[in-house]
Amino acid sequence: RPIMAKYIARRTAEDVGLKIPRGEDHMHLVEMTAAQQREYAELRELLAESGGKKDATGDAHVFSIMDKMAKAALDLELLDATAHAGAPSPKYEACAAEVAKRKADGGQVIFCESVDSHEKIAAALVKAGIPRERIGIMNAKVASSSAARQNLSDKFNRGDIDVVIGNKVMEEGVNLQKRTSDIHHLDTPWDPATLQQRNGRGLRQGNKREAVRLHTYLARGSFDGYRYQSMRAKRDWMDLLWKGGDRIENLAREGAISRDDIMIAMAADPDAAREK
Repeated sequence: RPIMAKYIARRTAEDVGLKIPRGEDHMHLVEMTAAQQREYAELRELLAESGGKKDATGDAHVFSIMDKMAKAALDLELLDATAHAGAPSPKYEACAAEVAKRKADGGQVIFCESVDSHEKIAAALVKAGIPRERIGIMNAKVASSSAARQNLSDKFNRGDIDVVIGNKVMEEGVNLQKRTSDIHHLDTPWDPATLQQRNGRGLRQGNKREAVRLHTYLARGSFDGYRYQSMRAKRDWMDLLWKGGDRIENLAREGAISRDDIMIAMAADPDAAREK
């Protein structure tokens, strides 16, 4: 820590007395549909067959399976638009219901990395009672220029729209703090810095609220929970490194993911898989 302090000047909002809202974490466990559970079971079988081998390629590669699991937990149409045409997404529905309940409190910001999800999230919001003209979308496809993104930000901050849906395009350089009361994460990034950037759209100077609610949606029985825990472990390790005692355990290990860890986390029965 003394060595790093010679070369790194690290100051948080708390360190300099900058008043920003606190983040209130709200976790939503969402039940997968029977069809999602079937797809998950097949993907687990594929993983078991490959054994997480380093030389596995194509669909059998562990990261390919992880990507498919993430899609299956979010929206089966992302996995196969033809085979699962019209399949419902419990995550979209849960988020839409929460947004409809909270929108009277202030602006609602929704993060989801998949561009193909954005219009479908908007449709779920409309079904929940929010007019389409009160919903904005911010991604490289719809808002490709900085001017377009600024226009959308201005509309949100003025109150012309109630909800804005976006992905990485919305993570940096976009100020939404004037009205944001809730931020919703339909997927979880791997690193805490990305999550901090997302939450920073509302947790920043200029937001007069005491707190902003931070909603995370996890599919029960999926890989979502392990991914979320991994990201949080990395964040906790960095906080301890800078602010902890004189000696700490190597918590970086808790944020790292080994091949065995992945096999355990994606198993139908993680405890049994760990014992094995």
